[in-house]
Amino acid sequence: MTAPLEMSVTTFRPAAKTTEDTANYALVRLTVPQMANLGETYAELMLVLDRSGSMFDPTGGVRPIDRVIEATKAVVNALRPRDRLGFVTFDDTARVYCPLTAGESKRTLLEKVAEFERECMSGSGGGTSMAPALTEAVKHVRAHARDARAARIVILTDGQAADGPATLAYVRTLERQNVAALGFGGFDFDFMNQVCEPCKGMCEEAKDPSQVKEKFMDELKVAQDTVASNLRLRVRATDFVRLRKSYLIRPRVTYLGKAQTGPDRTLALDLPPLEKSFGIDVLLDLVHLRRDIGTYSAAEVSVLYDIPSLNLKDQELVDNVVVEYTADSRKLLEANAEVKAAFERGLDEELRLELEKADKTGDAAKAEQVMASIRKSSNNKFVVAAESRKKGGAEAAKQMQQESRKKT
Repeated sequence: MTAPLEMSVTTFRPAAKTTEDTANYALVRLTVPQMANLGETYAELMLVLDRSGSMFDPTGGVRPIDRVIEATKAVVNALRPRDRLGFVTFDDTARVYCPLTAGESKRTLLEKVAEFERECMSGSGGGTSMAPALTEAVKHVRAHARDARAARIVILTDGQAADGPATLAYVRTLERQNVAALGFGGFDFDFMNQVCEPCKGMCEEAKDPSQVKEKFMDELKVAQDTVASNLRLRVRATDFVRLRKSYLIRPRVTYLGKAQTGPDRTLALDLPPLEKSFGIDVLLDLVHLRRDIGTYSAAEVSVLYDIPSLNLKDQELVDNVVVEYTADSRKLLEANAEVKAAFERGLDEELRLELEKADKTGDAAKAEQVMASIRKSSNNKFVVAAESRKKGGAEAAKQMQQESRKKT
C-alpha cells in the first residue's frame, strides 16, 4: 500500500570541499503521493467573529456584520457531509455561538446563523477583547474536534484588540495549533501578524467587507485540503555539520530563525498542518566542516505526523542529508536550481523582517544595508514594495508581506 506521505531531501551542492568549510542548503520536502489512499477526508473550521461596535457601522450602505453573516451562510452551503463548522462571536465577552456541526446537518447550522442574524438586527456590540474568544475557540476544538491540531481556527476582525498583550501571551502557549486571521477596515495588520506567527499562520486582508465571502470560502478550501497534522521535524546533525538557520518555504514562506540545537545536536521544528495541494518544504542552512574524501550522511532528518482520516498517529519518515567530500572541481561546481530558488524565497522573508526591524528602530544605516540585499531579489514586486515603504507606509508593508509569503 502506498504510504500516505513521502519525504525527500535534496541539497543545493551535492559535494563539499576537503580543504575548507562549505556552505550549503538542504531542502526537505513532504508530499502526498498521487496514489495514496487517505480514506474519507474532512474539514473542521472554527470561525472567530468580531461583533464589536464598529462591525455595525455601515460601509457603503452595508454593515460589516451583515457581510460576515452572508459569508458564513455561503460556507455552510459549501460544506461536504463530514465537514464540520462552528463559530465563536466576541466583543467585550466571547461565546461559542455554534458548536462544531457536521455539514450533513446544514439546516441546524443555517438556523444558528439565522439566530445570530436576528440578534444583530437591532445593532449591538461593545469592545474588541480577542484573548477570551481565542481561548473559547481553542478549548472547544480541543474538546470536540476529531483532530484538534488539524482543526482550522480563523479570526475575523475589523478593529484593534483592546487586550493585545493578553492575546499575544495566549497564542504563544499554543502548540502546533492551526490559526489564521482575516482583517478589513481599521484592523492592526502588524498585530494580527503577531497573533498568527506562533502557529506559522497567515494574516490576510480583505480590502473591504464585500471580499469576506471570497476569503471565507478560501479558508474552507484550505481546511478541506488539510490531510496531516501534528507534524514535528527533527534534524540530527553530525559533528562535522553546523546548522545555521531554517525556513519554511511551502505553503507559506516563514523565517524560522537561527537554529537552536540541544546537546545532542538536534534541531526540533514544529510544522503547520499539511495541505494536500501544496505539501511542506523546509530549507536548512548549514555548513559542512572540512573532512577527508568520501560520501557521508551529514544529518538524519525525521518527521512524525498524524493522519486524522486514517486514525494514524505518530507515523514516522526518515531520510538523510548526504554529501560527497571531493577534490574534483567539476563536482564542486554542481548546483540544484530548485534548492537555490527555495533559498531565495526564504531569504526575501528574512530580509523583510530585518528591514521591518530597522525601520521600527530608526536605524537608517541598517535599513539601507538590508535594502541593498533586497534589490538583488528576483521578485520585482517585492523589491518595488520595499522601495516604496516610506511613501507607502502600512500599505507597502502589507504588500511586502504578501509578496514574500505568498503560496507557491
